[in-house]
Amino acid sequence: VECKQRFNTCVFDLGMICLGPVTRAGCNAICPRNHLGCWGCRGPADETNFESLVEILRERGFSERHIAERAQFFNAFSGNEFLPLLEKAESPPG
Repeated sequence: VECKQRFNTCVFDLGMICLGPVTRAGCNAICPRNHLGCWGCRGPADETNFESLVEILRERGFSERHIAERAQFFNAFSGNEFLPLLEKAESPPG
């Protein structure tokens, strides 16, 4: 919401990962305002949907490696909820 309030170009549209949808508000969109992807530096929002975010990132063409790199940073805040979603998706069925 902070990005839209400041009329920032969506970092997804710039080809960068955005963790804004699962991040606690209050940063005033400083990274997107400077054409940088959102790293979620304020930590996770009280209610997060990591599954949907991973799905969106995949649909936008981000590699599992790129998503995993961002997830590793975010896991420092999220209590390791994000990265296991990638590991689960990479496991063979059965």
